[in-house]
Amino acid sequence: MNVLKIVVDELPENCLSCDISQKHGLDLYCPLINKVLYDAIGYLPEDCPLVVEECCEWKKGKNHSLYFNPHIETMGYIASAKNDLKFCHDCGKRIKYIESE
Repeated sequence: MNVLKIVVDELPENCLSCDISQKHGLDLYCPLINKVLYDAIGYLPEDCPLVVEECCEWKKGKNHSLYFNPHIETMGYIASAKNDLKFCHDCGKRIKYIESE
C-alpha cells in the first residue's frame, strides 16, 4: 500500500521542519515515501504526499446572517446558515464560512 495524499492544515517549509521526517545520520528519512532525503532540507520533494485541503469559501451577507455560495453569480444565490452545510454541493469541497469585511 502506498500513501497518495495526506491532508494537513498547513505545509511545512521543508523536510527539516516537518514533524513526520526522522533524522537518519546527517540526512532525513521520510516514512511516508520510505525514502532517505539527502538534499531536501531547503524544500519539499516533488513526491511529498502532504497537501493542504482546499475549501470553498462562503461569505456572509452584509445585512443578514446568511452565507452565499460563490459558484452562483446570479440573483438566485443559494444561502445557508453557518454550519448548516459541511460540503459544497457544487464543487464537493469542505465549506469555510467567512464573515463579511
